[in-house]
Amino acid sequence: MGKKKQRSSQTSKGERRSMNRQLQKAMRREYKANDDRVMNNKMRAFFEGRNVMVTIPNPDASQTNKRFIRVKLQDAYFKGMDYKTVMAGPRKRKASSDEES
Repeated sequence: MGKKKQRSSQTSKGERRSMNRQLQKAMRREYKANDDRVMNNKMRAFFEGRNVMVTIPNPDASQTNKRFIRVKLQDAYFKGMDYKTVMAGPRKRKASSDEES
């Protein structure tokens, strides 16, 4: 029989759950039911520069096997602009020589 390893504390192997599965599911259902909180978190992540995905109805009605599709948040709501461009706001147009009076 071998000698036990000398250690000050035991490290978890991560084999078992630390939280009840039903409780985790209930918390997730409660979170997902609040659309405002979910979208707020997604917007915050987008403005931090993360790659955020959203699920939207498929614009192509002929694809009946794909009723919903996942797209990037910037494509769905900001016409493909990245977060830096959205944060900068709308660009002001320069006055052309025709418009000067």
